[in-house]
Amino acid sequence: MKRETLLNKLILDLAEMIALLGKDPSCRWAKKFESDLIAAKSVALSPIDPNAYASLSASIRSVYGGVGSFNDYVAGCYDPDTGRYTPFEWSDRLDQLSTTVFDGALALVASQTK
Repeated sequence: MKRETLLNKLILDLAEMIALLGKDPSCRWAKKFESDLIAAKSVALSPIDPNAYASLSASIRSVYGGVGSFNDYVAGCYDPDTGRYTPFEWSDRLDQLSTTVFDGALALVASQTK
């Protein structure tokens, strides 16, 4: 797939993920991904620059993995009485998008070698 096509899909996926994250007022990750969305739109409007694609990819992927990372975010409401989280109705879609966004960011870098 062409790099520009990958970037446009990533922009759409980021926008949808931000919209879902925005439904949780306690989520701190929406602002981070909003920053990445702005950067992605800027890259899309600029002449093709492999370094810009690589930088965007690295920025997105940097929040996945490790203690306190986006992978630790639970899209749900905590019940202190039971000690459990009740997932939001959109949590499954967020899980899908989370994987899609990571894979999309990785594909931006992989597309440079083709």
